[in-house]
Amino acid sequence: MKKLTVFASFVAILLLFTSQTPPPNGGPPPNGQPPRRFAPVNQDSLQAERERYVKEVLESIKGKENMAADSVFRNIKIPLFKTMPAKQFLNVMNGGYSKSLGMGCNGCHNVHDWGSEEKSEKQMSREMAAMTGKINTDLLHKIDGMQKENINCTTCHQGRKKPRSRID
Repeated sequence: MKKLTVFASFVAILLLFTSQTPPPNGGPPPNGQPPRRFAPVNQDSLQAERERYVKEVLESIKGKENMAADSVFRNIKIPLFKTMPAKQFLNVMNGGYSKSLGMGCNGCHNVHDWGSEEKSEKQMSREMAAMTGKINTDLLHKIDGMQKENINCTTCHQGRKKPRSRID
């Protein structure tokens, strides 16, 4: 009988926690409790992971660090990156993209096959880079007083995978 009571209690608690649906539009949960806030991604561990991968890649391209990135790496599609020295390209990936998006290298890449196109995030990043370039060259610079202004990944993403949807 004691086992049945423990089992029934466990099932009741499980149902209690799993039956609550998140509120629509991000409002407070129906039980009146404040909305749950999730801890931000541990940036220290992401930075350590990125640095480890950069070190690995640098070791694998030893002697080619100053060659054009497209002659060292596969599937570089962004024209600016093709002619950039391979070491500088890695710095852009690490310090620019990864940090701006609050992600590790594996967010866009198969870290066992860097040139792989299997992750859709890789193509999305290319498209976002093209969008940013278009905004900077075709739009911002045509607005009076904005000729010296530029946007980049951090402008919207601010260390998050998804860009902020509104200005606070």
